[in-house]
Amino acid sequence: DEVEANKLYESGALFPATAAITAAKPAAASNWETPAASLLSLTIQADDVGNRISNANEFYEKLGGDGNGGVDLTANYSLANDINLEDYRDSNSLPVDSWEGPTGYQGHFFGNGYTIRGLKLKPSQSARNLALFKTLGDGAVVENFSIEAETSQRSDVHNLSFGGILGLVNTSGTRTIRNVHLTGTFEFANITSTFLTVGGLICEFQGAGGGSIIENCSVDLSIDVESTNTATNTSNIIAIGGILAVSRAPVTIRNCRANVDFQIKLANNQKVYIGGIAGMGGTNSALTVSNCYSTGDIVLDNSARTDFSAITNDVFVGGIAGGKRYGENAVSLTIENCAALVKRTLAIEPTGNEDIAHVERIYGGDNPSGSAGVVTFSNNYALKNMRVGKTNGAYPGADDAGDAGSLAGLGKTEAQFKLPATWKTGALGWSDTIWDFDGLTKTGAAFYWPVLKK
Repeated sequence: DEVEANKLYESGALFPATAAITAAKPAAASNWETPAASLLSLTIQADDVGNRISNANEFYEKLGGDGNGGVDLTANYSLANDINLEDYRDSNSLPVDSWEGPTGYQGHFFGNGYTIRGLKLKPSQSARNLALFKTLGDGAVVENFSIEAETSQRSDVHNLSFGGILGLVNTSGTRTIRNVHLTGTFEFANITSTFLTVGGLICEFQGAGGGSIIENCSVDLSIDVESTNTATNTSNIIAIGGILAVSRAPVTIRNCRANVDFQIKLANNQKVYIGGIAGMGGTNSALTVSNCYSTGDIVLDNSARTDFSAITNDVFVGGIAGGKRYGENAVSLTIENCAALVKRTLAIEPTGNEDIAHVERIYGGDNPSGSAGVVTFSNNYALKNMRVGKTNGAYPGADDAGDAGSLAGLGKTEAQFKLPATWKTGALGWSDTIWDFDGLTKTGAAFYWPVLKK
């Protein structure tokens, strides 16, 4: 119903772009991002009742929650209703935040428009690939559901990799994540990690072949990270993205939005990549981000950094994507028809060392070490009054002009972004069969940025 459909957008968390921009759920929820059941999924439910999942116990048993192997990881499964993963933990006397997702699932998971609640992820000391699905095998399709996720903090984590829906894909092939909508809070305090990758939906894709797709997805999320590690490590990275943290494979992200409040505070001396949609591209990456937009706030506080002898030019922050990985080759990145509406892209560096940071409205930049590959920008736009800078004090505003084919994108005012024509025929060329632009014409509490249709 309407109340249920709008739970993704409650609590004022919807698109906190600038102080002047307000957003709210619409009066009618008929076109909002509540995944719709597909005819195929309904057919499977009717023909193969054994593959329905109607409660948390069945999710664990059939899909292999807690790493138990599952019943058949090549079968198709469909949700019959909303489920709450806490029900399984309660009935089996498990810790409230225990979860190790299915590994190697290769089937087709249909969410049928329902919601998975109660996903609570607590990093272990060396926590790799924490997510609803730890890994997905070649050919896997995961679609049509909403999920509510959160983390539980601990203070001795190292080598952390984390994603809301998917942890890691480390073989070639094709995976599809479609029409999945996540809300939640990811908090990691006092982390001792020298390796940290966090993605709102997916942590990392690896593999030279295939071509995975993330489409028609949305994220409403806060990501708070505080690291106390002061070591210098030139081989490890910190990569954080609103949709995807790391791409080392052919991946396409299209028709997605990410509303993420990034608050990242680091003390270590290593390479950092943060992007509103995607964090970092690395070896074998052929990453395309198209028809996507970001809102929220991106703040990286690196002011505690002390050692600059081993690392230079190593911080990349962008409203859509962060940057290419230092020293990795065969990196290809395309950003096209995208819009960055975040409040800030800010990397705070110690006084006198601001030049190590590369910060822009669309794309943080290429590492100057000479990594092979091509970065292509086409028809991208950004909020003119977005704050872009490298210091904690006064910092300049973004280039009001810019260029649609540059790292900064072509600047447009808030008033221009509120015109449906800017998103459709006038600039970005987005489809109104995929996106709902009705909120742009509303005022006050009724206003909202474009959302995905059912």
